[in-house]
Amino acid sequence: MPRRIYIDTSVLGGCFDLEFALWSNGLMRDFRAGRLSPVLSDALATIARVDALVSWNFKHIVRLENIQLFNSVNVQSGYQELNIRSPREVTTYEGH
Repeated sequence: MPRRIYIDTSVLGGCFDLEFALWSNGLMRDFRAGRLSPVLSDALATIARVDALVSWNFKHIVRLENIQLFNSVNVQSGYQELNIRSPREVTTYEGH
């Protein structure tokens, strides 16, 4: 079964940005190849128990103190912690 991954719009925009294109496009190839399965709503990411929430947004999402806050709310609300990562950490694409 493919891992279920939530991606935010920064990952999609990364497909068109030279700094992030290699990894964002690699993630899209993983979706097309069936290695990963997208979850389309951030509101459902916690409830759907996704394997990872993926974002290039290092200011608001992929940041240690924010991850800790997200997860403390999840745990207090009876949900599991979210595994929050950048596309580079999730894609199977090995860009060298």
